This record gives sequence, C-alpha cells and structure tokens, in this order.
Amino acid sequence: MSRLIQRQRAFSFAPRWQTVLDDYVQALAWSTDGQTLAAASIGGTIAWFSADQGNASPVLGRHAFGASALSWHPDRRRLASSGQDGRVILWDTHTGRILQQWLGGTSWIEHVAWCPDQRHLAWSSGKTIMLARPGETAEATPLGSLPSTIADMCWAPGDATLACAIYGGVWLWSPGQPMPLRTFPWKGSCITVRWSPDRRFLATGDQDATVHFWFTATGIDLRMSGFPGKVKTLSWDFSSRYLATGSGPCLAIWDCEGPSGPEGRSPILLEYQAATIRALAYQPDGPWLAAGYQNGHVVLWEPAFSIDPLFSAGPFDGEITHVAWSPGGRQLAVGTSHGNLAVLDFTPKGNSP
Repeated sequence: MSRLIQRQRAFSFAPRWQTVLDDYVQALAWSTDGQTLAAASIGGTIAWFSADQGNASPVLGRHAFGASALSWHPDRRRLASSGQDGRVILWDTHTGRILQQWLGGTSWIEHVAWCPDQRHLAWSSGKTIMLARPGETAEATPLGSLPSTIADMCWAPGDATLACAIYGGVWLWSPGQPMPLRTFPWKGSCITVRWSPDRRFLATGDQDATVHFWFTATGIDLRMSGFPGKVKTLSWDFSSRYLATGSGPCLAIWDCEGPSGPEGRSPILLEYQAATIRALAYQPDGPWLAAGYQNGHVVLWEPAFSIDPLFSAGPFDGEITHVAWSPGGRQLAVGTSHGNLAVLDFTPKGNSP
C-alpha cells in the first residue's frame, strides 16, 4: 500500500484494500449506494468488488480486445459496459450473468451511459448515438447522427438531455426527438464535456489547449486559453461554482459564481512536483478535489480554502489513470496504468468538512 502524508487538517486515514487487474485501468464506477466498485481494464476485464472487502470475491466478465467504459443503473444491480469488440453488455452484478448485449455498430464503442430517466441506455458508435431500452426492447436504435466522431458524451444532471462533444462544438439530443435539441457551435475539436450540476453551464476541454464555457440559457460562449496542451480532464464541484481543469502540470480552478461566470477572472493555480495531471474528481458533496498524476501520486486539494495540498498518497505502481469518489464522498478509488486498483478511506475528525 502506498505511503500517505498528512498536510493540514485532522483526518483519520485507513487504506481499505488494494488489488491488481490484468492491465491498465480504463474505467472506474461506483454503484449508487457506494457498496460496489466496478473496474474495467484495457485488456478487456470487467470486475466488481465489495467496497468493504475488495478482492475477496470479484465476479469477472470480459470484452475481447479491450474494455472502454462503465455505467451503473440506479437499481445498483445492472452494470453496462462497452468495449473494442463492438459490444455493449448489460451485466447482473449479483450473479455475473449477461442480461442483454448489443452490437454497437462499429468495432469500438467508446462511451456508454444510463439516462437519468433510468429507462434508456446510450452509447456512441463513431458519429452515431445509439439508444436502447433494456428489459423493454431487444434492439437498439440510432438516436442521432453527428457530423464528426463523438469524442465524449454525458447526460444532464437529472434530465434526459445528452450532450455530445465533437469537432465543431457540442450537440444536445433527447430520447424521442428525431432532431438535435440544440447546438453550441465552435470551430475546433472538443475532446471532453461536462455539465455543471445546476445545468447552468456546459464546459469542454479542447484540442487547442483551451476550455470553453457555454451559458446554456443564452448560448454565450467563454473561451479560456493559456494551457500548456490539450485539456483532457474536467470536474465540477457540487455547488457548480468551481470547475477544475487539467492540462500537463497545470491544475486550474475557475470560479463561475455570479452573472458573468468565470469571465475576466484569473483561475486558482495548483501545482504538485511539476507532475502531469491524468485524472480529476471533486467530492460529490464537499470541497475536496482529488487529482491523479503521471508520477503515481494522488493529491487531495481544497482549492476554495488553500493552494496547499491536504494529502499526498503514493507513489502507486504506474501512472494514475482514474480517481473516483464513492457517492458518500468518504472513499476514493484509484486506478493505475499497471492495473493497480485501491480504495482509500478518508474520515474527517471534529468539525472538518
């Protein structure tokens, strides 16, 4: 287990468990009750673990040629996965049985996500969004086709509106609608997209080393530049005030409060050992930001209060590929490029948040 250095506040820390998958950790996803952690490797393995017991009895499945994404249904039993074998698979995590599977349309299905309505499952297949209603129909149907390959997609919080990032901006779709609801055009390549929790903003990380903010009510576009390279990772805090953005060693926190959002404001800049950022995740209901770095360290920040890190955990074996908070915000899952998978417990003492 990695070494942990406490920095500022009083916390108790207990390493919960650690195991190793067969390859690079490609995706991590917690069930909605925080009792089960699912992991996917670039080698194709799909595994799920008890949050408390870890590697006591994982149930395994597999995508040929590699797995790419995971998404839990809110019922906490059904887990969807996608892979380079062109399949989307729906697993029963209580038994390990395949409930349904679909051929996605291309040789690589990169993204898969349950709709907040709990009925629809969407995935991207090249330039096409596919939609299925598991348990209701056997077939998947195209929701819509875009002018370029879908680089990322995400559902609006609590709403059946799907945002798709492409070369050319962001397109919005909804089940049952034959045409896009709206487009947010931009002449460039958007590579990742995230809604703010209050749906006031859509933010994209871009190929040309910029971040875009769109006010969803008006379509006004703000462009933030000055990053050292393309912006691959974004994470909103639960209040929708702060957006964390990562590019190279630059961790920039944008304050979006007020009618003008981040316009005209300088970001909060955080740096750790000049290491390259690989993953970011804000705590679901608190101020902590977890950042995973190429040097195998995981750093816990509280950007609204200090530019000094709270904790540094590591080094883990390999680059950090994913960090994921449990729904309660008291456990952090960590995956690495060498297949290491760990769950860390963070418990505040006294009146710490």
